[in-house]
Amino acid sequence: MHVKPWEWMAKPTPQEEWIEGKGLLSWLSFFSVALGAGMYFIAVILNYPLAMLIGYLICLVIGGGTKMVDLGKPTRAWRMMINYDGDGGLMGALLLLFKNPAKFIKMIMNSGWRTSWISRGMFFIGLFTIFGLVHIILTFVGVDATGIGNLGSVTGVLAIIMIVASILVTVYAGLLIGYVRAIPLWGSAMMPLFFIASGFLGGAALAVAGRVGNIITGPAAIQWLQITVLVYAAVVIVFLWNTWNQSGAGRYSIRKMINSGGPLTLIFYIGVVLMGIFIPVSTVIYTLTAATTPTLMLAIAIAGVLVGDLSMRYLIMKCGVYTPLIPQSPY
Repeated sequence: MHVKPWEWMAKPTPQEEWIEGKGLLSWLSFFSVALGAGMYFIAVILNYPLAMLIGYLICLVIGGGTKMVDLGKPTRAWRMMINYDGDGGLMGALLLLFKNPAKFIKMIMNSGWRTSWISRGMFFIGLFTIFGLVHIILTFVGVDATGIGNLGSVTGVLAIIMIVASILVTVYAGLLIGYVRAIPLWGSAMMPLFFIASGFLGGAALAVAGRVGNIITGPAAIQWLQITVLVYAAVVIVFLWNTWNQSGAGRYSIRKMINSGGPLTLIFYIGVVLMGIFIPVSTVIYTLTAATTPTLMLAIAIAGVLVGDLSMRYLIMKCGVYTPLIPQSPY
């Protein structure tokens, strides 16, 4: 949707930086980072080391990789974490850690984390990266697996740290987008809750997918998927209803989703409603009443979860519009 020059900010003006052209990488990055961190969280709880490793790689390789490509100057990204203006670039900043640790810590404390959710997200992902690597190594060489069964061990302590880190990484994009009050669809208080619910749902779906058709799928994994499906469906419905009940640009965004008559409406009804809510919720209802769940039915539900999550995130980015500077203008 292209706005004519004389309509810019006189009518609801769509944001394009994070969803058009190269901006699509932001959408994929937010999805992959939350999906990987959510999968790591579920894998730790279920004591499933392989899923933990896969979630770690999805978060950092796919999510982090797309974000680095999306950045205008990837080699300067570290400056969001360290307020360094000396010579030598990143290497000079790291050398300062050994030469003057107090000054190095002060540079970190004076960096963008105090005001910017992008900088805070970098710190969250850094925490996830460092402790996650140590946790994975101990998980595969030790006897405590993910450590969730023995919280008094070193692996168990790392499991607790990584549960917290996974939650922070999953929710930070929602906090970042929710901070943009000029776009009512994004500025909802439900946005962080949506991101964490969708991240855990996608993570649970992938964790279960790794065991589809395997006798060790287990009731715990299915129960996590059941819970996250129902929570996600409720969060999406409440989020859409709450935004619809707002006046102006918020309602305009929801109208773009549900009755614009174009590709966005197809994505909403097929991707979100059918694949993301109806099929997974129907599967959950069936699993609550049946003794066993057919593998094919479970696989379709998992695919629906991922398609629905990706579709809903796309619509949130695509349908976000700025509130007009002239509120009286009809739209």
